[in-house]
Amino acid sequence: MQAAYDGKDYLAAKKMAETLAVEGNAEAQFLLGKMYADGLGALQISKTAHMWFNIASLNGSAGAVAERNSIADTMSSEAVEEAQELALLCIQSKYSDCGLSAQPKQSQPQSKPKEKIVTDPRVNNYVGCIAKAITANVDNSYGCLQ
Repeated sequence: MQAAYDGKDYLAAKKMAETLAVEGNAEAQFLLGKMYADGLGALQISKTAHMWFNIASLNGSAGAVAERNSIADTMSSEAVEEAQELALLCIQSKYSDCGLSAQPKQSQPQSKPKEKIVTDPRVNNYVGCIAKAITANVDNSYGCLQ
């Protein structure tokens, strides 16, 4: 990603940065902020740059703090507030609503341990008896609890 950016292949750098940014990578988030701030590989959009610098700083990028503060100095207070709202929306959505085509990987639900199947015929008979009693809407007329 950084090599593509340094080599002035901004479109490739942006694509890689987007993929990593939605996974929480602070370096990628910082680079997206830089690209939006400078208009390299992306439209120059101060609000979006501020948003990514804000998110990167939250995730530990020390350089993003200075960049965020610097770009905020060029923005109206309303624009800064909108950028902060965009950052909050992005974070709360777990990076799925950040205005990017890249989306975070969906975590696979962990499979539940398989239930142990009871093979004792007495238990199976009891379960069958209870099912019949419930279906017939009677309490213990089938003698299941004897």
